[in-house]
Amino acid sequence: MSISLLEKLAGKTEEMAVDYNGLKIVFRTLSQAEYDEIWASNPRNDIIGLELNKIPILARAIVSIDGQKLESFSEIEEQQDKDLSILRKKEIVIGKMDAIVVDAFFNLYTDERDKVVKKKIKKTI
Repeated sequence: MSISLLEKLAGKTEEMAVDYNGLKIVFRTLSQAEYDEIWASNPRNDIIGLELNKIPILARAIVSIDGQKLESFSEIEEQQDKDLSILRKKEIVIGKMDAIVVDAFFNLYTDERDKVVKKKIKKTI
């Protein structure tokens, strides 16, 4: 693989805006290091592993909902435990969402991510 191809493939993460029943959700693609971190904490690569990794993936992927940054949601700001990272607080808030909503958000994210991947691959070929 040539260096120029690696440079094209590397790039930074990309943001993707999606309309979900009138809500504008902005996701971002994750870096390989972020995926590695998620899968290292739960290395199962079966359907159960995917289910367990949805919330950590979404905590990193959701940038904003209706223009409000996820980390500024009152539910996150109200958590008093100062030892928890923002990322962990985001995971807790997403984990409290209805499972149907989590699944819907995850499906939206993966659909948009697949579009970005296909577009990136077309540019490099």
